[in-house]
This record gives sequence, structure tokens and C-alpha cells, in this order.
Amino acid sequence: MGIRLSGIYNQGGDWAIQAKYGFARGFNEQRAVIKDLRSGKYGYINYDGEEVLPPMFNYARTYNEGLAAISILTVKPVHSL
Repeated sequence: MGIRLSGIYNQGGDWAIQAKYGFARGFNEQRAVIKDLRSGKYGYINYDGEEVLPPMFNYARTYNEGLAAISILTVKPVHSL
């Protein structure tokens, strides 16, 4: 089985953003959520396909009223007593 790639089509049926991501959600407030295949992290691109926030989040939602919910997993070191 092949790798599933996601991109974004425009209303004319042409690629607006080529299928090269593990996930791509449609644009909202001039930003689209994408997921990097290698890292598995989420980021944001603009209409030109440029990363405005590189994939660095464990999860990301679309922008709404200028804000977007994201998730960052942090691991605290474990100390023995």
C-alpha cells in the first residue's frame, strides 16, 4: 500500500497546494493546517504554500477570529530521589 498524501484544490479543480503533506485542512483566515510526513508535526501554510508556522505542534486546529488552538507535548525529566 502507498503513502497517502494530502493537498488542497481550488474551486477550478486545480492544485492550490500540491499533495505533499500527511494532512491538509482547507484555508481559514488565510492559513491552512498541514501535517509533515516525516516528523508527524502540524504547522500552517499561506495561500502560496509557504510555511508561516513550521510543523512543530503535536496538534493544530484552524484559525478562528485570529486565534488557533495548538497542542505541544513536553516531557519533563524524571529525577530519582
